Amino acid sequence: MNSDTGKFARARRFAPFAALCLLAAVPGRAQIAVSASRPLAVRVYQVLNLPAGNHPYLPYLARMVAAVGALHSAPTRPGELKAVLRAHLADTRALVNAISSGANPVALRSTLVAHATLDPAQYADHATWKYGSGLDRLLVVSALNLRAQALWRADRRWRAAKYARAGLILRCQSAFIDGWRAALFTYAKIGWARRYGSVVGNAVRVRAILRHRAAFRGLLQLSAGQQKQIDRLWNQSHRAAGSSGFTEYLQKLTTLTGGPGSKRVSIPSRVAVSYLDALAGCLKTATTLHRRYVILEYALYVRRQLGEFGHVQLAKGVASELDEWRAQVARAGWASASERSAVLRWIKEAMGP
Repeated sequence: MNSDTGKFARARRFAPFAALCLLAAVPGRAQIAVSASRPLAVRVYQVLNLPAGNHPYLPYLARMVAAVGALHSAPTRPGELKAVLRAHLADTRALVNAISSGANPVALRSTLVAHATLDPAQYADHATWKYGSGLDRLLVVSALNLRAQALWRADRRWRAAKYARAGLILRCQSAFIDGWRAALFTYAKIGWARRYGSVVGNAVRVRAILRHRAAFRGLLQLSAGQQKQIDRLWNQSHRAAGSSGFTEYLQKLTTLTGGPGSKRVSIPSRVAVSYLDALAGCLKTATTLHRRYVILEYALYVRRQLGEFGHVQLAKGVASELDEWRAQVARAGWASASERSAVLRWIKEAMGP
């Protein structure tokens, strides 16, 4: 960091105090949260009143994912997905029947937690990974929804609902990566036009999107009470995003990235300290598995970027913050040993060699 190295080193000694001052204003942010929230897929499974059971469905999913991957492109056109369905109709039916008859609603989530890395396209044992990338799994969900729509048009509406519900359960199992709001976006009745209509801008397009979302909700055959519960889960994720302080720290961090994220000769010590304070704030307020994944994925990116742009000292500061957090995570007693193991693996990945 050239001429600023000495100033940065002196200022960095005050950074933990500055971060502590920022955090002390909000109760409960100074410690690692150890309670495990029920995964979204479990909550949605209960909302849909699906029966308890342990029918296997991962082998069928693996074969469907392999079929999608064999297309060697992003098969977003309905015709290509329908061809996958026709070729693997037995696997599709078996997957849907397993979930409808009673299955572990987090079987996929558990294996994702155990194997996912911060690169969403990679896995800890990539050579033997059977369940594709996030895009592959989304395309399987899209294929299930296409089949649900075809069954709905054929007036086989309860069968259509089984396909749509199986797709939703699969979608929710990667919510620790994508977030609850992303998983439920198509299914929640949230006053979409009021929240996002101004972003889209085109009234005709807004109406088309609303019809599309209403059609998905219809496929699920939700009762009024079930729809309210889905909406409540969506709203809960919105409130949680704004109330913990994590979003504010992350916004500050991303704003500050514009300075260090360039080949500047030096970074002022005050900017470096603010940068590390924002990162520390994110780590302290990352109280869900999704937030932990998000900030560690971001930290991996910025650490690499800082190193590439020659800001070696600040890159080391990022790694140091991560190492301090790793020690806290390792000491804390977690309700879920598998989630703690995953977070420790992601911290190691984000810190780098």
